[in-house]
Amino acid sequence: MNSLRETDAHQRAKAAILNGCAQVGYTPQSEAVGGGWRADVLAARGGVRIAFEVQWSPQKLRETLLRQERYADDGVRGCWFFRQPPSALRAAEDPAARRDLPLFHLFANADGTFVVRLGGRLTPLDVFVAALLGSRVRFCGEAAAAEAQKAAFEFYPLRCDACGRVGHVQRLKPPILARCGHRAALDQDSAFVAARDEFLAAAHQAAANDPALTPTRFSAVAGGALAACPHCGAAYPERRVALAGYGEQPFRTLTIEIRLRRPLRLPSAHWCFPVEGGFCCPPGG
Repeated sequence: MNSLRETDAHQRAKAAILNGCAQVGYTPQSEAVGGGWRADVLAARGGVRIAFEVQWSPQKLRETLLRQERYADDGVRGCWFFRQPPSALRAAEDPAARRDLPLFHLFANADGTFVVRLGGRLTPLDVFVAALLGSRVRFCGEAAAAEAQKAAFEFYPLRCDACGRVGHVQRLKPPILARCGHRAALDQDSAFVAARDEFLAAAHQAAANDPALTPTRFSAVAGGALAACPHCGAAYPERRVALAGYGEQPFRTLTIEIRLRRPLRLPSAHWCFPVEGGFCCPPGG
């Protein structure tokens, strides 16, 4: 994209932000200047000032944080829309969330409009800005799992030292879906500790329909870990369980649908934008 087209896109994105600010009673100003900063759009209401920046060209995280500090030093809150989020914040879907740096992924549509991707959905830029200023977007340090989950389990073979027969270690494959739509990229242990019985019961039920699968089970010897041979009940060494399938393709992957009976909360920082229902965390959580 040449500089002229970039400038045109930048201006159209600013126009959408101006519109979003006005929708919720903020007074917006384009190209506002303050103490050591210049904002694409500055939204003001009462004593609150929020600067919006559209970053159409690449910018490193370090430079972004320096500019954010200039806003903070002048009593202004900064919010960023990046076409290409800094590499240090790039994740599978939404940019990695930081409380001190509201930063969201911006996309241009073919018709010249813009959308923000967050929580597994695309929202028009002006609508998102209005939601943000209307306190309908919040930073949360944890994810509240949705009641309905579609979970993928991977099964890896593991031979028992006691009886010589093969069982299959099952691993819950991230992500876990939060009720706001955030996809929590969590390690399997976090999910198992919080709701192990429900996930494993569903995994074993699905595996029962596959005669080639013999899932490992709980071991009293191993303190309830997934470390018991399904044939003789002997406990697998913890290290062998941890390394089972390391660097290998799974023997089988099964996707199951379950409804959680108990609330499940997991550590996963994100910008929470629920369509309906509550946030994943209380204010300041």
